[in-house]
Amino acid sequence: MMSLEMKVFLSYATVDHKWANRLRERLSQAGLEVWDPNREVLPGQDWSGKISGALHDSDAMVVLVSPQVAESDAVRREIEYALGSPRYAHRLIPVVIRPTRKLPWILEQLQMVPLNNNIERAVREIVKRLEQGPERSKAARAAAH
Repeated sequence: MMSLEMKVFLSYATVDHKWANRLRERLSQAGLEVWDPNREVLPGQDWSGKISGALHDSDAMVVLVSPQVAESDAVRREIEYALGSPRYAHRLIPVVIRPTRKLPWILEQLQMVPLNNNIERAVREIVKRLEQGPERSKAARAAAH
């Protein structure tokens, strides 16, 4: 794996914190700077200001997909931000930890990374996609058509 100097925003429902912690740890070991809102924002701090700043400063987003995330307004807003920002182009990566049919339609358009209890494989796939970046992703899609 190449060393990526990239800040990744980790978006997930609070109930999925155990998977988030494991994934954050492995992505950090892979050389990524991972911003986890549930670890970075302390009680009493300006939650929305901290989230907004982290979204602005991040280069990519990994969203843990579960039935609970499909119902989270906070995660929906984070995803909407990433979709509207050119900085996140081809760098919004949904990771399925528990399948759900309630996904926001736009996430269904993205290639999902299945976790299937194999965190190492999921991390390799995430890093591979981030290494490719927007330009290689465009070229790969064009070649497929």
